[in-house]
Amino acid sequence: MEYVVKTKNLSMKYRDKYAIRDVEISVKPNEIYGLVGKNGAGKTTLMKCLLGLVPGSTGDIKLFESNYLAKNRARMGALIEEPGFFNNLSGYDNLLYYSKAYGIGDKQEIIRLLQLVKLEGAKDKKYKQYSLGMKQRLGIALSLLGDPEILILDEPINGIDPEGIVEIRRLLKMIAKEQNKTIIISSHILSELENIADRIAILNDGKLIDVLDNEKGNNATMITIISTNDDTKAVEILEQMGLEVEKSKELKITGEFKTSDLLRAMYQSNIEILEFERKHESLEDYYLERLEEKNA
Repeated sequence: MEYVVKTKNLSMKYRDKYAIRDVEISVKPNEIYGLVGKNGAGKTTLMKCLLGLVPGSTGDIKLFESNYLAKNRARMGALIEEPGFFNNLSGYDNLLYYSKAYGIGDKQEIIRLLQLVKLEGAKDKKYKQYSLGMKQRLGIALSLLGDPEILILDEPINGIDPEGIVEIRRLLKMIAKEQNKTIIISSHILSELENIADRIAILNDGKLIDVLDNEKGNNATMITIISTNDDTKAVEILEQMGLEVEKSKELKITGEFKTSDLLRAMYQSNIEILEFERKHESLEDYYLERLEEKNA
């Protein structure tokens, strides 16, 4: 199976404003797929559309390469916004309540899930006494009830302290790898997803503006910024050298090359280099640039 989630022209409108518009994503089996964007970018709406929690969406959704959504949504687990746990019940009793509501009622499975999210030692503690990180881990355990194949997690790291973030990051990586789950996870902070996601989709004002391949983890791309007295001619020369060039106020060159080769080529064409800078561009740098381009 090539994709477990695929959308085409997916849109959702609230009154006169589109929350998402013509969004197309393709999620592979067993990958962690990140959704990043500012608050209000459309991340939660997209997730609710996939889960069938909002009516009136248009476009196409395929789950497990099928349009039979009712059946296939039963193969998904989710943590959207605040989990509806009872403050005066323990973590164990909260999961037991939902397990019975789902028609499962397997006490051994509840213990297994609490062990998985490292809450077995706090299973008898009341939910209101849990830290925010513990509450989020219990929410992830809830999303795993019934052994779903896809997890949809809306901002599970939001507001958690650094130690809690590391714990949840390790947990989700383990779930994806060892439990063979596909995870779709959102955040408004790219750095939170950069350390966990295989691919990251950028949403802005309800539109998908790019998908970043994060297979290389935190390895940054080498870029070179130059400004010349004749940028149009400089672009021609750089492209003849087989380099990828973006032209805006300056020339942005992506990839590796010998500085001496570039300088020689410019000198031979009587082009003066006014500014020259080489640096490593992180995914976060690229993300911010793409937002600036859309907002320009």
